[in-house]
Amino acid sequence: MKLPSLASLGLAGAVLVSACASANTGVTGGAPRFDASVEEPTGTSPGEGGVPSCLIDAAPGAATTWTSLFNDYFGPSGAGSCSKEAGNCHGGLQEPGATASGGYVCAADKDACLASLLSSSTLLVQIPHDTSKPDDSGLVQELRRQRADGSVVGLMPKRPVCVFTAAAITRIDTWISAGAQNN
Repeated sequence: MKLPSLASLGLAGAVLVSACASANTGVTGGAPRFDASVEEPTGTSPGEGGVPSCLIDAAPGAATTWTSLFNDYFGPSGAGSCSKEAGNCHGGLQEPGATASGGYVCAADKDACLASLLSSSTLLVQIPHDTSKPDDSGLVQELRRQRADGSVVGLMPKRPVCVFTAAAITRIDTWISAGAQNN
């Protein structure tokens, strides 16, 4: 590994000192420099120190039926529950998550949750369109997942900050490819 020369370090230091010396001390613009309500940018790792709070995985041979996906992932006791955080997610039409998503609600009723996923107002799963490319469905695009290159994309679930593994996404993709049936 080649170390930088003393001359290049001196030049860099001079540039920094010059920049600091010419900066004015007043605050301008009026807009906040940090907005705590802004979501994590896509492509970054969630959680503190870049580590997710949890991984949402799939057991080998796990079923790809709606009932199993609802129980394992989306329902109230699921690892990526859409309604676990009462008052903030998708448990009712008036909750912020439902409002922001075009009305996606997924509470204790798996049939109503499925109807909401398939609704033309949420566009999360569009049948037959998404059956040929389930990874392009609105649902999969919203889920926080890790790509092969290690980058993390997607926004859901917000709390806890969890990442769906490739095996979990494959389960969801398989269900969508089969027509997103209520089975």
